[in-house]
Amino acid sequence: MPIVTPVELFDYRSLHFDREEAIVTSEEVEKELESLRNRQAVWEVVERPAQIGDRVTMDLKLTVDDESISDLKDNPFELTDERPGLFSGMDAHIVGMQAGESKAFTTTIPADYSNEKLAGKEAQYTTTLHKVEFKELPELDDAFAIQASNDEYQSLEDLRKAVSDNLLENKQRAIRDELRETVMNTIIEQSHFTIHPVMIQEETEEMVHQFTHLLEQQRMSMDQYLMLLKKTREEYVKELEPDAEKRVKRQLVLDEVIKKEEISVAPEEVEALFRAYTQMGQSLPQTEGQIRALAQSLLREKAITRLVELTTEPEIETSEEESSGETQTDAPEVAEVVGEDEAVDTQEIEEHSQPALSDGEIGEVEITSDDESAQTGLEIE
Repeated sequence: MPIVTPVELFDYRSLHFDREEAIVTSEEVEKELESLRNRQAVWEVVERPAQIGDRVTMDLKLTVDDESISDLKDNPFELTDERPGLFSGMDAHIVGMQAGESKAFTTTIPADYSNEKLAGKEAQYTTTLHKVEFKELPELDDAFAIQASNDEYQSLEDLRKAVSDNLLENKQRAIRDELRETVMNTIIEQSHFTIHPVMIQEETEEMVHQFTHLLEQQRMSMDQYLMLLKKTREEYVKELEPDAEKRVKRQLVLDEVIKKEEISVAPEEVEALFRAYTQMGQSLPQTEGQIRALAQSLLREKAITRLVELTTEPEIETSEEESSGETQTDAPEVAEVVGEDEAVDTQEIEEHSQPALSDGEIGEVEITSDDESAQTGLEIE
């Protein structure tokens, strides 16, 4: 028999939160344009000593306490004076080298490096430089705007406006996300709960299940991950319990708001959500369980939107398309946030698995997060 846990909701209609105004500065626009320039840069081989900002191709062997840590062949590095992590301090020794030159040197791995066995130790390098390349940046003009936007914009001013609009949209989204969390956290903190331990236990197991799936996408098992953490499964599960309790409280609050505000979801809204997932390349089976899960998630998403509407001033409209107000739910956007209540934080995968993967980068992981979208600038090929 399911355990029904009542929640005494705080009077959320008595709350009021100010909505921050999103402002984009000219400096931010120019910084984004400069980033676009760097993405359009061409690397030209040069016959001179390497400098900061150059890209070098080199063989590199790194040892610590006579143990080989990294052995790279024909590996490209873009020289910088701010390199963190394992190779910190390397660039200063490469500056001044020319193609065909070999060099041995020693650095100290940062004391705060994530792998405690290597942190703070001396690192011995043996390097051979094969190629030095200089970054040739395009001129910031109309021709650049056409190339950077794949002919979408014909002038630099049009591109500049598009960048500004995109930055504004991202800032507005970030403000909305932060406001949503502020509203939810305040109501949760002010409400009264009587939560049965079984609910937290079940939620914890669900979090472990989801996290195990994400680890599998990284080609890592839960046992391997726990070995990196140097923790038992019981210890790891125990650490998840506070977050599991927060998730349970969040779900209870939203489900109660759904009842009080008489929020509903029409079948066509769920169908639109399935289509949105398909458009995103994540087709879902239209089973009874999946339909029910999506409907529940969509109800909770609507409940959050309703809470924001009740506790803040209306968002200032920036276009005619937004005139329908915040109550309208766009299926593709909801598809990105609909799994909010089931989200699992994956940052710790990167923190603990990177040392085990040596010099390789962590692969991309598709995750569902509380963020409606990544907070990035204009993405132009």
